[in-house]
Parts: sequence; C-alpha cells; structure tokens
Amino acid sequence: MYKKCFAQRKSGNTHQIHLWTDEEGYQKIEWKNQAYVECEDHQASHTGLNGESLRKIAGWKPENTKLHFHDMPAHQKFLVEKYGVNDEPSTTHREIFFDIETEWGDALTEEYIKSAPKR
Repeated sequence: MYKKCFAQRKSGNTHQIHLWTDEEGYQKIEWKNQAYVECEDHQASHTGLNGESLRKIAGWKPENTKLHFHDMPAHQKFLVEKYGVNDEPSTTHREIFFDIETEWGDALTEEYIKSAPKR
C-alpha cells in the first residue's frame, strides 16, 4: 500500500506523481489527469457513484454538466484510480505512543496555573 503521494503539474493535465509505497519504495510516475463523462452503456468503461455509465476523456471543459471526477485534486484522483476502494494501511509505518504524565495541583485557578508549583 502507499505511504505518501505528491503531485506536481507539468503542463496541461499532465502531472509528475511522486509515490512512496511499501513494495516499490519511491517512484516517479508521469500521469495524465482525465475526466469521466456520462455516455451510452455500450461505450462505458467505468461506472459512476450512482450507477451512471462513464468513459474517460482527455479533452474536457469544466462547464460540461455530464463530467464526473474532474474537480478532484490530482494526487487524490491518482490514488483512487490506482487503488480503488482498497483501504489497507501501510505495513511499514511505525506507530508511536506518547504517555505524558503530569502532577495535578489542588486548584485550577489562573494564579495557581501561572505559578506552576508541581513538576
């Protein structure tokens, strides 16, 4: 699974994706951000959130009311296209827990807190 993802716009809809994963480590991937447009069932390559028939298109205008997923941040859209609904966490991340213990005083007045007599 991925650990970190960052996208840099190169030109137009082309992005340089910097991806850190458990398996391959660091990768640079050139990725073209495409939108999805509603279409007839026989043209569909994807399905929308409400069951719409969709196909990918390279050239699109934001004012088209039949577009889907055109307004997502590039890194987020790349991850959705690559991993889908897989939410498996990274296996190489380490969890760290901090247990900060303090001594409590007798009163929590403003004067007592400012004097801070306990360690």
